[in-house]
Amino acid sequence: MDRVQEERFSDRAEYDAIRDAFVFRPPLLNKARADTILMHPMPRKNEMGTPQDHDVLDSDPRAIYFNQMENGMFVRMALLALVMGVRAV
Repeated sequence: MDRVQEERFSDRAEYDAIRDAFVFRPPLLNKARADTILMHPMPRKNEMGTPQDHDVLDSDPRAIYFNQMENGMFVRMALLALVMGVRAV
């Protein structure tokens, strides 16, 4: 899952015209297979519906974006250490 990136549009009207066409809400997840994995790079805006939708999506065991976010932090830490020449932690 990702969002329509508002910052990539030079024309606000063009963004507004397509923004809501790419929203992932609980009814769509309900139709997904049991082995579906829901990922998102965070932060999220309106591409996953309302805050109430977030509560439903966040509680689904197929949503692993919080794990994804935490793991991404550790990967970035390791990459920074590697770039800075740190050999042991």
